[in-house]
Amino acid sequence: MANQIEELRIVLLDLGMEDWIPIPEATTDPAVLDSVGRNDLIATMASALIDLVELAKLCIYKGKWDEDPSPVPTQEAVELLKNPWWYTFHLDDPAEERVFFVNVDNIRSD
Repeated sequence: MANQIEELRIVLLDLGMEDWIPIPEATTDPAVLDSVGRNDLIATMASALIDLVELAKLCIYKGKWDEDPSPVPTQEAVELLKNPWWYTFHLDDPAEERVFFVNVDNIRSD
């Protein structure tokens, strides 16, 4: 399991270099599925995402699907990532909010 989470962390960091990645989109990414499989996908992703947020390697954003999301403070982000709701799309809700992640190396302005 430890190797699986480490492999998933690497995949998530790589995905986060692209842009704001909606968490539900990441759950269907082939590289994510290859590293984790479908068993306990959400629990494993939550664990890996929380680790990366706490290590300040990922930033979490939240917002409507059709607007630029806003950054979420670390502790709030950890609580959001524990909730399975954020790992699926809810297309029937026109005001749907999503949780996104991005690799901090993608947003640094040094």
